[in-house]
Amino acid sequence: MSPDLRETLAHVARPADIRRIASGVRSADEVRRLFALTADGEERIAYRAAWTLCHLGPAWHALLHERYDDLAAAAIAAPHAGRRRLLLALLWRQPQPEPPRVDLLDFCLETMADPAQPRGVRMFCMKLAYEMCRTQRDLLHEFRTLLDIMEPDTLPPSLRAVRRNVLTALDRNHPLPRR
Repeated sequence: MSPDLRETLAHVARPADIRRIASGVRSADEVRRLFALTADGEERIAYRAAWTLCHLGPAWHALLHERYDDLAAAAIAAPHAGRRRLLLALLWRQPQPEPPRVDLLDFCLETMADPAQPRGVRMFCMKLAYEMCRTQRDLLHEFRTLLDIMEPDTLPPSLRAVRRNVLTALDRNHPLPRR
């Protein structure tokens, strides 16, 4: 990986470039540097750092899990919907803590039902909310009620499919597949 990662991220825009950077990660320190750049003041750098983290191999997931609270806080506070979606995708790959983070759960429940939010953000919020509620009977009832209020006819096809998959998993009390 380039010694000046920030400069490298400033000049990439293609998915192939992001995959090349991600495949070049060789140390936990490099992952930490990428993670730190997700909070960069320049949005394109922060977005590309999150994008690169999403392309890291499974070997680095445990290191990102150590930063679960930081990832959650960053996702909630992200001013850019694209970066928020990428951070939520990283959270989705992590085992959910017990008990769930209340601020993240509240954010996900509110955001998944907000039609003004981008579909990708709503999709990850729906999946995360289900996983956080799945082992909490009282929360699961509230989550189910919220899903029932989200009428499928009013949802775009992508969210309708996620809602259907979540309801199926909920009825079977199974975790969602993490593809």
